[in-house]
Amino acid sequence: MTIGAGRSWRSCRLPVGTIRLRRTWGCTLLDLQAQQVILETLTADGAEGARTASRLVGLPEPGLDHWHTLRDLGRGSHLLDLDAYRRMALADKSLRAAASEDYLAEHGRRRRGGRPLKVPTDPVSVRRAVEESEDAIRRADGARYLLEVVREVLEPVDPRTGRVRGSEEVKAELASAAALLRELGAGTVKAAKALEDRAEDLVGYLVTLRDRLRGPRELLGEDGVSLMAWAWRHRIGLGLADPAEAWPDQPEAARQVWAALEATVRTTGMAENLNSVLALHRAAHRGLPSRILAVFQIYRNRQVFARGKRAGSSPLEILGLPSEHWLVALGYGRPANGQQPSQLATASSRTVNTLAA
Repeated sequence: MTIGAGRSWRSCRLPVGTIRLRRTWGCTLLDLQAQQVILETLTADGAEGARTASRLVGLPEPGLDHWHTLRDLGRGSHLLDLDAYRRMALADKSLRAAASEDYLAEHGRRRRGGRPLKVPTDPVSVRRAVEESEDAIRRADGARYLLEVVREVLEPVDPRTGRVRGSEEVKAELASAAALLRELGAGTVKAAKALEDRAEDLVGYLVTLRDRLRGPRELLGEDGVSLMAWAWRHRIGLGLADPAEAWPDQPEAARQVWAALEATVRTTGMAENLNSVLALHRAAHRGLPSRILAVFQIYRNRQVFARGKRAGSSPLEILGLPSEHWLVALGYGRPANGQQPSQLATASSRTVNTLAA
């Protein structure tokens, strides 16, 4: 289960009294326990409400998702990009202004057209502007490269070899990335500290994955697990629907490898994406009444994906359930003459999920 942070307070009644949890998701865990819902794993964005509720209901503390860390690193990288472009423009302006002053000194007049550029044109100022531009470009390129390294390292499987990563190995990689971010200076120091502080929680999912793969490793060996993990990583390109196709001699062990990898949750991006889609409805209705959520549920569960690996199917069809048109489900009937039904309002295509792990 993946959860995101709420923004309101709610009081939850417990056997020992009433506790006021800052996040409504924390109370949701208590509600699920009352309904006897068993959660295998829990991934959250670090919200205190979820952590408090997990301890109260006897669950392990939720694992830290990767989406928010990658988002924070991406924001820092974007700011460095903007700073680099600004300094590049200033350096270019200084060089053109200096060239204009040289032309004036040589010909006794300015070139026709344009106005004098109001920037320092002495050699020291021009050289400083160029050096600052080059330094800003170096920091921006370095931060973007390190962001890609962190994103790749946090994946459970090496896409080239299929080797399942270990928690200590990934922690070492994250520490190296944080150290390099510190060397870049400027706005990367804050990102480096965040990466260092979160490293232990970011790799927690690998411990659970290692335990789940213990049985298949005994049957297939390390190389066999790597082969099955590589096949899982490239299953769409290989056209594999059943892991037994990749290892027919040990079909059950092969399926266990894929099941363990499929159950690995590293992000709350799905919850964040759903929240972004609901944002316009929340604003329009000043909240989310139950009737709005009911219609939203019917519509989204029957909406056919337009792209991606799920293209051409709706969530209900993926689960093997019948999926009639959402207007039919509401009792209005399908529009006549092939007309397209009006669509519910959705968020912009630029959702918060652009940096999902």
